[in-house]
Amino acid sequence: MIKNLNIILAFIAVAVLASCNKEDKTPSIIGKWDLISGSEKAISPTKGKVYDDSETYENGGVQLFEFKTENGFTGTNFDEGTSSVYNGTYTTNGNKLHIVIAAGTEDEETLDATYSIADNKLTITVEEDNWEGDAHYTAIKVFRKK
Repeated sequence: MIKNLNIILAFIAVAVLASCNKEDKTPSIIGKWDLISGSEKAISPTKGKVYDDSETYENGGVQLFEFKTENGFTGTNFDEGTSSVYNGTYTTNGNKLHIVIAAGTEDEETLDATYSIADNKLTITVEEDNWEGDAHYTAIKVFRKK
């Protein structure tokens, strides 16, 4: 009986130690991300396809996001030798991403999206109903970790 109790206690000790040593392997959104592709589509039940566009940027350099640890982010758009920078805040909850750009100003915008990270690529998907009246809008952007 004592021998069985020792085996059970040893098993429990190994299980507890093994669970303590596991690191969280969930990829983090924190860091710099370079846009490598994007697509947008809007479909209206009354007008048919309203908008359909996709682009690939193999070398990046079009849009850069830096998600910081304090839930702040900086976005930079590059266009023909010029750049525009904007700041905001973000929160995540599971695979949900909530972004506020230019908080507290007249230019404030909010964006609710889903996101996933795999193979050093961040995919952000935005879906919106009733876009420009009755269209369903979907935008997907894929970023590569810098």
